[in-house]
Amino acid sequence: MKALSIAAAAALLAAPTIASAKNTEVNLKGFCDLMAFQINGSNAVGFSDDSCEGGIFAGSVVTVKGTNAKSVLAGFQFKDQPNQQYVLRVDYPLHDGGAWSISYTDDGYQVKTFASGTYKVWGHGAKHKPRGPKLLDIAKRQ
Repeated sequence: MKALSIAAAAALLAAPTIASAKNTEVNLKGFCDLMAFQINGSNAVGFSDDSCEGGIFAGSVVTVKGTNAKSVLAGFQFKDQPNQQYVLRVDYPLHDGGAWSISYTDDGYQVKTFASGTYKVWGHGAKHKPRGPKLLDIAKRQ
């Protein structure tokens, strides 16, 4: 399953339609040491390392209704829980100290928070900067 998750993430990251995407690695403090994001316009894809059970996600950059606040909102799946679906929300643009949360539902009606906190952007403390092809290198190491 690990190989499948990594292969799926690598395929998403290598797709020609997102060749000009911005790549950023984020630490979800207290939950996940590395979550790699690739954002192209309003599309967001990526994966996490084994520190948070290694998962993949795909979604969009959205604007919160009634505000100017933006977030990455994505479906997230842990590799060891293939029948469970989660929703990942991360403040955007990506910046040190931004908020994140992972939510789920048991019944389709009531949303529960699985985990939440603040994050750190690896390698720089400023706003989202292009990081080149490093995401594929990370996927290969796993």
